[in-house]
Amino acid sequence: MKEQNEWIPYKELDLNDKENNVFSIDTRDFHSGYRLEKKKHVDYETIKKYPHFFHTEDEIWKLLDRYFEESGGKGNWRMFSLVGMDNWNMKYIRIWRTDLGFVVCNSNNHALSKQILKAPVALNHLNFH
Repeated sequence: MKEQNEWIPYKELDLNDKENNVFSIDTRDFHSGYRLEKKKHVDYETIKKYPHFFHTEDEIWKLLDRYFEESGGKGNWRMFSLVGMDNWNMKYIRIWRTDLGFVVCNSNNHALSKQILKAPVALNHLNFH
């Protein structure tokens, strides 16, 4: 993927692009940015022994599609969160590609387990427009 001035729709991401390994999905409109990070994820050494933090590419697409659809699909703005989370922790979904698979994180780059990510989309504060 070539560097662009604007973020692209998440479905246009190439998660295996060798020029990028960190992907940020803005959950307000599900557009995405990407970059190459030379350092490993800050928690990598801790989580690498726990397979429930690592996803296949197919699992990532299913997760993002579910979040997009459950939060209302195409729209200009929404306040996305998962049930049981603070409201703005998922403003950005950060995805890191590693040698063990993809790690999904909240806005603060805190790695999230598959169990946490299975939570339904919180609809009480969605404010979809």
